[in-house]
Amino acid sequence: MEDDIEGCFQRPGAIEITVNSREYGPTAGIKPLREAVAHLYNEHHRKGKDSLYTWENVSIVPGGRAGLIRIAAVLNNAYMGFFIPDYTGNAPAPPPSAPDASVD
Repeated sequence: MEDDIEGCFQRPGAIEITVNSREYGPTAGIKPLREAVAHLYNEHHRKGKDSLYTWENVSIVPGGRAGLIRIAAVLNNAYMGFFIPDYTGNAPAPPPSAPDASVD
């Protein structure tokens, strides 16, 4: 490829994804990923500080709604309302309306 960077690993040509790995992850996140994010954050933003983040300080959620619900749980008595159907982006589009005959 023309955009190869000297000394870098070879760019993957394909990534195999099993059927099982197409599911949403656990609501609390995957611990090794949370550990990696905490480590990365500590390396970039917490070097030399007394307190460092651990996996327990990191939350990785499978989607926006799950994230909002986790935040609401921390706030305690929060009211959350959602559109129905759940995934409005996947709802069928309404039929186009007929042109208004009264407009000249």
